[in-house]
This record gives sequence, structure tokens and C-alpha cells, in this order.
Amino acid sequence: MVGAVLQLAGAALDAQVPQRDTTRRDSVRAAGDTLVVPVPPQEDAPIRDSLPAAVALDTLRDTLQAPLARAELPVALEIGDAYRWDRDALFASGALTLAELLERIPGFNSFTSGWISTPSAGAFIGDAARVRVFHDGVAIDLLDPREHGIPDLADIQIWTLEEVLVERGATELRVHLRSWSVERIVPVTRTDVGTGDQRTNVFRGFYGKRWRNGAAFQAGGQQIGSNAEYPFGADGDELSFFARAGWARGPWSADGFLLSARRSRSAQPSYTTFDALPGLDRTRALAYVRFGYGDPAAGLWAQTIASAQRVSAEYADEDDAFERSLAQYIATGGFTRWGLRLSGTARLRAGDDETSVSGAGRLAWERSFAGIAALVERDEADTVDRAEISARISPFSWLSLTGAVGRTLEDHSGIARLSGGVPDPFDPGLVVVAQDEVTYARGELGVRVRGTWIGAGVLTRTESRLAGLGIFDPAYAAVHDAEATGVFGTARGRLWRDVHVDAMVTVWDSASYYRPRWQTRTTLALVTRWLSRFPSGDFGLRFAVTHAYRSDVLFPTADGTRTAPGLYETGQVVNNSVSTHLEIRIADATLYWQLRNVTGKYTEEVPGFLRPRQTNLYGVRWEFTN
Repeated sequence: MVGAVLQLAGAALDAQVPQRDTTRRDSVRAAGDTLVVPVPPQEDAPIRDSLPAAVALDTLRDTLQAPLARAELPVALEIGDAYRWDRDALFASGALTLAELLERIPGFNSFTSGWISTPSAGAFIGDAARVRVFHDGVAIDLLDPREHGIPDLADIQIWTLEEVLVERGATELRVHLRSWSVERIVPVTRTDVGTGDQRTNVFRGFYGKRWRNGAAFQAGGQQIGSNAEYPFGADGDELSFFARAGWARGPWSADGFLLSARRSRSAQPSYTTFDALPGLDRTRALAYVRFGYGDPAAGLWAQTIASAQRVSAEYADEDDAFERSLAQYIATGGFTRWGLRLSGTARLRAGDDETSVSGAGRLAWERSFAGIAALVERDEADTVDRAEISARISPFSWLSLTGAVGRTLEDHSGIARLSGGVPDPFDPGLVVVAQDEVTYARGELGVRVRGTWIGAGVLTRTESRLAGLGIFDPAYAAVHDAEATGVFGTARGRLWRDVHVDAMVTVWDSASYYRPRWQTRTTLALVTRWLSRFPSGDFGLRFAVTHAYRSDVLFPTADGTRTAPGLYETGQVVNNSVSTHLEIRIADATLYWQLRNVTGKYTEEVPGFLRPRQTNLYGVRWEFTN
């Protein structure tokens, strides 16, 4: 397959104009709002002879149109680069789910029961309810009762995204997603094909185009499935698609968006006496209509969004199917200039004969030497009041100090309405009060050594009630947890020449619920375009090796505590893995190969469920212009 792709790539170079801008600045001259790019013919295959004249002219005169409205991305006051991925970096990360992408962040732990068809959840400082996701400004609501108030991060369609920003708030992780959008008149098409172990197959396609009158159209689809071998189930597949139609002219824009995904899987057996994860057939959909003015990154801006989310599902262990939908109406706007950002958001939810109103206000100011950001929020849907403030001071280019403090005041739905509180089901000696006030804090000091930022910090939280991971087993209910304090270290950036590092280690004062005492993740990557050999920039190479480790994790139940990893029937289950990821780009085609869990040992993140052993996943992503 690799030989065939390389041969086709060579032919494509003779017949296409690459989308990437590989010309020098002085070889491009502006003509109004049109870029005229002179491309000299090659001796072996003249472009003018291999493309129709009309196509070649449209390619060389590619007009950029005004962008469609984009969701606000808050100020992320980090040491070095923020935890932010653009479209290319998302695919180059090798992450198959949002949970895998977030594993790089100190204090976060991902939990997956098997391969790609099984649920995936994440916990921040041991609390799975402290991870929230916003898609183009729409808060992803939890509509499936079988998830017990925990987002299934495997259902987030990261393949549709243009950008991901993780806001490390003191009290939680807020993940902001921007969907893919196009600004070019010349059509852009991409095809992804992949296959691998566990009989895994991936097929994906994109199409996007703008017109000179400002109109826009985009569409994409993905089919991904696997047939995992026992005991790594479950077998399953997912078919998802999205479409967008819109218009933008100057600061004004309007667009409509639809994203739908249908996932089906068989039951996943447990190698212990724990209950199997039931099979399902579930469809999730998100749709919205948005009107916008201005750009959240500059000047005055405002947006209104009318959205709807819907879930319909059938579970193998239930006779009745269910369906639930929720409307969300959003008005947001703000002002950005001189490093100052002001914004406010009002959110109305309507569904199940109930309505709730939530609001949030932000204030931020940032310069190269310092920055400050504040958030105040009232979320009636989750009955949480939240206040946070964070700051960064960088007196020198090689030294930076950041800190954040926050407080939440949370009603425990149902329990909160009992004036005297009720006993905690895990410890009758404890009483859950009507309102739970929790304080969070984070501090970090970073030093830049050449191109690498090396940081050390501390995370702390007062006593709190943690949400249970009922998405894997209803026995994992909410539980009271004592005060927690952990220290962490990071190293991120260019280590030496073309070698980059992204490393994290977190150590807590003790092992506790959904939080290992020790956790490390280290990635060393060689990233080069080999410009001395390919000055056009049409070649790229990335080879990464990742080692991940975490100590035992406790899963509390009313009858006791389960531990992951546990003991498999044929031997010890390890809690560390080594994986590799290779990507080779030739013009607009990228070959990739992931080898996960090189050692082939059994690993376990959720008690009773094993993850696949050594797993290969390889394929090609190929983008076309015209």
C-alpha cells in the first residue's frame, strides 16, 4: 500500500497545485484582494499542459473570503505555549478521542474500557464532573441517563474540528472546540483511509468551498469500526457526518451547522465477576443556527445561537428505547483591544418541560510580561456557582510564574433540597450538606532553557464530593473525598534541533478515588521538513515515542473498592505502555503508522476490562485542491 501511495503522490505532484503556501513572500504579489501566484512550469510535466486553462486560472487566483463567525477562545495564561491544537496538530497528535488528547495535562486522567467502540471518560483532580466541553460556543449537555452525568469523550467528533483550546481553570478543565471552516474559493477535498489490528477500519472525507458572493458550503463524513477480539471487546462501528452552509461579508455572517453520529456496539465482557458493559445503538445530534458580527479576537463582536441537541438510544439490557432533546439559546458578545478582553454570555436551556438560565462574564488583560483573567459564572443546569481568577508574570523572557484560585458552590441535586443533609452512602459517619463549597488553587513556576520550558507546580483542592464513573458501572456512585494536594512537573518545547519534548509528571499526597498517586507521560518527537533536501517544503517527517505510566487507581462502590489495574487470569496486568507514531508528508499526502503498546502487555484502566495488546493503525490522509 505504501508503494502505491508513493507512486500516486509522485503523479499528483505533476498534476496539482499544492494548497500549502510554499512560495517565497517576494514571489507573491497582491492584486486587490486576489493573490496571483506565479508557478513556473516543470520540465518533466508542465502544469499548463496537464490542467485545463480554466482550472489553472481559478487555482492561481484564489480569493480569500471573509471568515464565518468563530466561537470565543478565552485567554489561557500558561507557561510557554497554551494547550492548543490546530487542525494539522490534532491529526498529528495521534489521539483517537478527546480523552487521549487531554492526557498531556497535569491533573487529568483518562479512562477507557477497551478499544474505539467503548466509552471514554476523564477526571480532573479525581472528579469526572470537572471536565466541560463547548462546541462552537454551545455547551455539550449530558442527555443520556446511562452516562450518570459524565460526558462520554469518545462521542466528541474531533475529526470535524479546526481548533481545540483547553482552558486550565482552577476549578475545572474547559475544552473549547471550533469546527472546521473554509475561506478559499478553490474547493478543498480530503480523503482519509486507515486500517489496522482489531480489524479496525477508518474511512473519512471532507469537502469545502466558498463563493465570491460570500456563500460557504462544507460537508464531511466518517465511518469507523472494529471487531475486537475477546476479551478486548466490544465490536462496533460509528457513522458520523457534518454539514455547514453559510454566508459572510465583512463583519457580518450567518451559518447553519449539523453534526450527527450513530454508534453501535456489542456488549463488552468483563474478565472478572463484574457486570459486562451492555451493547447499545445510539445516535447523537447537534444542530445550530448562528448569526455573528465581528471577530472575538479583535474589536467589538456579538453572536446569537439557537441550537438543539438530541440523543436516542437502545441498550441491549433494556427493553425500552429512549429519546431526549434539549434546546439551547445563546447570546454572547464582547470587546477586544489593547490586550483587554471583556465578554459576557447568557444561556437559556429548554427541554423536558423545564427551563434554566445560566450566565457568565469574563475579564482578561494580557501582555508579554504579564496577564490576568477572571471568570464569574452561574450554571443553573448543574446548580453550580463558580468564580476564578488567574494571573501570569513574566519579568524575563526565560522566567514565568502563573497561578490560579477558584471557588465553587454546588447544590447536590435532590440531596441539596434536604435542609439537614443526608448520610454519605459510602461513609454513614459523614453528612452531605445541602451546599458544598470547594476551593481550588494552582501555582506554577517555569524556566526556559533554550527552546524548552521546564515547569514545576502544585495543585490543591479542599474536601469535595466526586462524581462517580457510572458510565462504566452504575455501582460507581458519587463519593466524598478528602482534601487533595499534588505536585507536578512539565517539560515542553524544542529540546535540541529537530527533537521536541512534551513531558508531564504528577504526584499526589496519596492515592485516592479516580486519581493515581503517580502519573507520568513523556513524548519525544523528531519533527523536520528537511529543507536542505526539499527546499520547497513539500516533505515532512514526524516520529514520536511516548511512554505512559500511572500507579493504581481506586474505584469506590457502596460495597468496597475496586482497583485498576488488577490481575488478569493468565498473569499480571501492567500499568505502563510504550507507543510509537510515524508520519511522512509528501506534498499534500500524509502517511501515518501508529504502533500502540509496543511491549504487548495487558493494560487496564477500568476494573474488569482489558485494553488491546499491541495494536497497529496505519493509513493515509490526502488533501486535494480543485
